[in-house]
Parts: sequence; structure tokens; C-alpha cells
Amino acid sequence: QGASAAAVAGQSGATLTLAELALLQQATLAVAIPDSVRAAYWQIEDALENAGLPTTSTRRLGWIWDVVAASALLHGRTTANEDDLLPLRHALWQEKQHITAVRAVVFQAASPIIAKATELYDMTLAEVNDALALLAQPTDATTREEAVKRNARAQEAAHKLGTAKNEMLALFQQARGAGRDTTDIARMGKDLEAKRLQLARAVLGDDLTPTTTW
Repeated sequence: QGASAAAVAGQSGATLTLAELALLQQATLAVAIPDSVRAAYWQIEDALENAGLPTTSTRRLGWIWDVVAASALLHGRTTANEDDLLPLRHALWQEKQHITAVRAVVFQAASPIIAKATELYDMTLAEVNDALALLAQPTDATTREEAVKRNARAQEAAHKLGTAKNEMLALFQQARGAGRDTTDIARMGKDLEAKRLQLARAVLGDDLTPTTTW
């Protein structure tokens, strides 16, 4: 009979044949979606409505549950959990200016840990990018006062990066300990580590090695 749908879907990076794809499509019908997951989804819809953002029509609800079921299968599960709502951040926005707001709503309902990590990531990234932009300005006419300001800004950004990295690692471990999806937190952690190295190159002119493996 070949591999089960969950086994096929759980093979990271697997190339699916048409027969296996048909199996997965059929298997989504058998995925259990607990009441807790459905309740979390309706929290998303309520939050979107309260924020004045477009909500999902009744006609599209079946498609929403297909996405949730497919996510569960792709993670090798036949019962969905709140992590399977995370892909909806790519599916519920209708205009590009709503992407960030929709993402925040989905993360808050599906995984408060990821929501907290995302807020930390966005704030830290903004601070570091501002510091890097300042350091990238021409230095020929830099006065002593400006040089001191640039150095202070770089040091402040480096300190915030270090603090954010530790907090992100704690959130990563918290999510992993709870059996939750850590993919997004790991990605954000890697991005912050890359920014730390970029900042070090801009200030010191040296390449450093990563200190955290995500």
C-alpha cells in the first residue's frame, strides 16, 4: 500500500509523486481538528474584525480548515494543534499593507510565545538598522562630537542585540519545552545573530564567529 499520508508528509524536503499528493489531499479529510484549535481560529477572526481588517467569508471556511489539516500532515501529525494555524498568516491578508497586522493577530492567537518573539525581533532589528545606517554615513567630515555619538549608538545597539539574543534563546527553549513549533523563533534568532556580526564588522572591521547555534 505504500507509505501512510502522515509518514509521507513528515519527510522533510520529500519530493511527492502525483499519487502521494493525491493521498495527502484525501488524508486531510481524516485530520482531527480539536475544539481548542477551532476556538483559536475564531479568536483570530474576532481580532481581525476588531482591528478593522477583512475577515474570512463563510464560503472560504472549508479552505481554511484544509490549510490547517495540511499543515498537520506536513508535520507528520493526524491531529492538528495551534501551530497549524501559523500558515494562515500568509493566507488571511488581502492587501500588502495588512501583512504585518495580520501576522501579529495570527501569532497572538496561535502562539503567544512567537508573538512575543516577533515583537522583540522587530524592535531590536529597527534599533540595529538605525545604528548601521548611522555608521554607514561618510566619515570624512565627522566631528569629534559626531564620532562619539556614532560610537555610543553602536554600543547601545550591540547591548540591545545581546539582550535580545538571550531573550530569544529563552523563548526558543520555552517553545521547544512546550512541544511547540520553533521554526519562526529559530529564524529570527539567526537573523539577530547575523545582525550582530554585521554590526561588529561595521564597528571593528573584523569578522566574528556565531556564538549561538539555532
